[in-house]
Amino acid sequence: MVINLLEPAGTVINYNSAQAQQQADVLKQLCAVDATATCAFTPTSETTVDGPQHQVGDAFTNASSLEADYTLTEKDTVDISDSVDISATLGGKLFDLVDASLTATYHHEWTTGHEFEESMDAHVRPMTKVWLADAPQMTRDTGNTTITVGNTTINLTGVYFDSPAPTFNGNWILMSQSINGGPIHRTVLH
Repeated sequence: MVINLLEPAGTVINYNSAQAQQQADVLKQLCAVDATATCAFTPTSETTVDGPQHQVGDAFTNASSLEADYTLTEKDTVDISDSVDISATLGGKLFDLVDASLTATYHHEWTTGHEFEESMDAHVRPMTKVWLADAPQMTRDTGNTTITVGNTTINLTGVYFDSPAPTFNGNWILMSQSINGGPIHRTVLH
């Protein structure tokens, strides 16, 4: 791939976190593939955040007139995500760069995927369905990327990457609802 920039020599272009689409375009074109650009990621912070809550597995429906006991056992496979929407297959080179920077700064390996597990017994009322939801804990690494192409420098600030935090076991929630609709009841497990 040959990329030609038409800016005058010494041009500096800045994209902040509010310009996520522009950041994504630049990263995909210049850092995620084997381009002639030099890319550097500098971590600025590492925090723990909750991933998006989502249903894990199928619901169990007790359509009978009797109470039922049911064991829910589920596995939630969580992968990396980021502020610039670059897939793991597309971002191989970029993710290697980020991993090396995070390992050097925080002295731990970056986890690109993890499976959280939960098993619990549920007492299910008649005409009720139950299911498990998870909002897994993620490690959010935020940083700045500097890209040099020829005599042009592009600065991307506030780019973040979320990776599974395997020292936790997810934020599991038992959800229940009447099969006729109505409010969803939540029981936080941990």
